[in-house]
Amino acid sequence: MLYANQFESYCSARAITPLALEYITETRDSEPSRTVGTRARSNVCSSVVSEKMGRSITTESHTAERAFTILSEFDEGVLEFWDQPPPIKIEMVNKGDKAQRVSYTPDFLLLTQSGPVVIEVKTLEKLEELIVERRKNWVRTEKRE
Repeated sequence: MLYANQFESYCSARAITPLALEYITETRDSEPSRTVGTRARSNVCSSVVSEKMGRSITTESHTAERAFTILSEFDEGVLEFWDQPPPIKIEMVNKGDKAQRVSYTPDFLLLTQSGPVVIEVKTLEKLEELIVERRKNWVRTEKRE
């Protein structure tokens, strides 16, 4: 985890906007915004002790999220990773084909060498399903670095 002066340098070097800085700071200063497993009966909840973060990181699955947590722990490009950051407002198309703003809790907030990233972790199988069933909200794009 970054020390205060490192975090300040990180934000300055990446021209983090005031709104993004507020969100990142809120995430860093708070407990996870929700308890894992509260919304899905089929999840397997676990904790991974993170030396990088100096705390336990909770996950909702023994497949995708747990694997992502372990990869983040050892990825030198990931400086910090926070589970269940505060909800954000996103716009999506509902079943009635209308755009609507909803509150959404990402799985993780990462501070990477190239900048902050909000992450939703899904298995490839689940992504393929979402791309077909909810094509107005989920699209396939090329991987970005």
